Amino acid sequence: MIRILTAVLVIAWAGTASAKNLGVVGKTYPFAERDALAEIEERAKQVDWNKHLAKLKTDVARYKPELPDLPRVIADRVRRIDSTYTLDVDVPDPRDPSRVLYPKGFSFNPFQYFTLPGCIVFVDVGDKKQLAWLKKSSFAADASATILLTGGEAAKAEEMFSRPFTYASSSIVDRLNILAVPSAACQKGVEVEVHEYLP
Repeated sequence: MIRILTAVLVIAWAGTASAKNLGVVGKTYPFAERDALAEIEERAKQVDWNKHLAKLKTDVARYKPELPDLPRVIADRVRRIDSTYTLDVDVPDPRDPSRVLYPKGFSFNPFQYFTLPGCIVFVDVGDKKQLAWLKKSSFAADASATILLTGGEAAKAEEMFSRPFTYASSSIVDRLNILAVPSAACQKGVEVEVHEYLP
């Protein structure tokens, strides 16, 4: 090992000790291509960025994914949701992928391991009655509440309430067993209660 290291050091030293400038050998030519950075900057100056940003802002405001179609609540009620999840595949051990950490069929309640920071509210702000309910509810001013839309436009709601809104996905609606809106899913210990509010 020491012999190999010594040989590498001798070769490296010999290479630097004998290096010298030989000058220009042969004919040289200027670059035919333009400087890439200068070309990018020139093209960027030709673009109307305000127009593109305005279009992007409009596109974002108009964005509306496919939303779950939920009816309006017809009576106040509270339901408890079974949050137990059963694995449909084996989960391998990240330290030893040949070993199964959690087998298919293993059941657990995720709320035994984490706590929601606040309630998750489901509402259709395109429905005037639900919009009025949201304005009067404590959720509109509660920063810990997450408001998911099942209808209406998020950009308009954000402007109206000065807070973030996002769209509900079918997967979270199914996972929390949301049947009608407006509803709020709130964690109580290791369980989730879904409150359905008559707007």
